[in-house]
Amino acid sequence: MIIEKRTAKEIVLRLSDTIGQNINIMDTDGVIIASSDPAREGKVHGGALKLLRERLDRLIVESNDQFPGARKGVNLPVVFNSEVVGVIGITGDVGEVYKYGEIIKKMTEVLLLEERAKDLDVIEQKARDRFFNEWVIDGLEDRSPARFGALITALSVDTGIPYRIVAIAPFTNPGLSDDTHTEISRIVRRTVAKELKGNVFRTASRMILIIPERSVPRLDDVMSAIRSRILTSYSVKIKTGASDSGAVLHLTGAYNRAVAALERAIEADLPAPVTYYDPFDINYLLRDLAPAARKSYLDALFGDASPEVRSSALDFASVYLEENGSLEAIAERLFVHKNTVKYRIQKLTQLTGTDIRTCRGAYDFPLAAQIRA
Repeated sequence: MIIEKRTAKEIVLRLSDTIGQNINIMDTDGVIIASSDPAREGKVHGGALKLLRERLDRLIVESNDQFPGARKGVNLPVVFNSEVVGVIGITGDVGEVYKYGEIIKKMTEVLLLEERAKDLDVIEQKARDRFFNEWVIDGLEDRSPARFGALITALSVDTGIPYRIVAIAPFTNPGLSDDTHTEISRIVRRTVAKELKGNVFRTASRMILIIPERSVPRLDDVMSAIRSRILTSYSVKIKTGASDSGAVLHLTGAYNRAVAALERAIEADLPAPVTYYDPFDINYLLRDLAPAARKSYLDALFGDASPEVRSSALDFASVYLEENGSLEAIAERLFVHKNTVKYRIQKLTQLTGTDIRTCRGAYDFPLAAQIRA
């Protein structure tokens, strides 16, 4: 194991604060990689070199000119997994700092173990993220069944239960810093693991949740709490889309439906804590309709009417449909007389050749309202 400079600096800071003494950590080449005195970093510690080369269990430096780059104090080897990985030195009068020697050595080795455990956690999390990305997005179970089987065993992933896929993305502040993204991800990961027993991985623009099937109210409650905390802490409003139901093993379809629901939530700025994919919602059928097909449909309905006329007609048609054709309700909503509503219905029929009061009209106008630019 090699002691990273970042790790060494953290250890020096923690130990210096604890015992109030100047501390140095040297690597296996005797170079000071962290010190309470930053000016000494990068210099070779002659005493550490002697300790390493002669495999001493300690080295006492009696004066500042005894070894190049060394000052009086006590130096001890740092051992990790039975291997000397560096040297720690306590600067000061030998009689005063000698008593700290073994304590500091042991504390350093314990802190190295802690840092190693953190590194292993990060490595495991990255491995899980990569696995879930390949499984959920790329269909790993079909592409490479043998590798898929080996990974679910190594990572202890249960593939025999239904999972619902949830997609999350920030809806405001698109220029979030990496640190903020990391903090938001940490909130989501911890909450999802604790409250829903699920897993989370990140893509370039979204967080994807793989959650054992839970009731809709339960998922709504948890996601509402996450949204509230992120909004309060970072002034970031998030949108959430979820697949319509849980899927077992083959999750790519559920992922695509969750992303479609997320995009619907963003496009329409839907207020619900979670937008669930609805296979009967025409919006999902129309979202991928080619622009040329949209234009062709609207041209067939409105002919050569100007964009302004089309927009006004569809605005009126939308109100008519939302009020279920009630002349009174439409008139009240538009602040006009009922006779004006009747007149506008006639004008709409003349413009399009379709009566909105017929079954055909009840089909054509909602569709046109959905696909207009």
